[in-house]
Amino acid sequence: MKRKTDTKAPEGWTYLYNSPKWHYFRDSRSLCGKFLLLDSSELEEGKNDHPKNCMGCRRKLEAELKRQAAAESRKI
Repeated sequence: MKRKTDTKAPEGWTYLYNSPKWHYFRDSRSLCGKFLLLDSSELEEGKNDHPKNCMGCRRKLEAELKRQAAAESRKI
């Protein structure tokens, strides 16, 4: 997984010690809604289909990506 280096709000995947899965965080909240993150310096992006990712986070992220792709295709 690549580390995020751009200047927009931090978001990406990270591993928590109190969960066996990786969770996707945006604005310090996991997409599944189960966790808060205090330090967002270790967020990584990519590998959205990794088997150790939280399925709740993964489903929400995939749904968002599909909506974005559909919206972009309508603009063209």
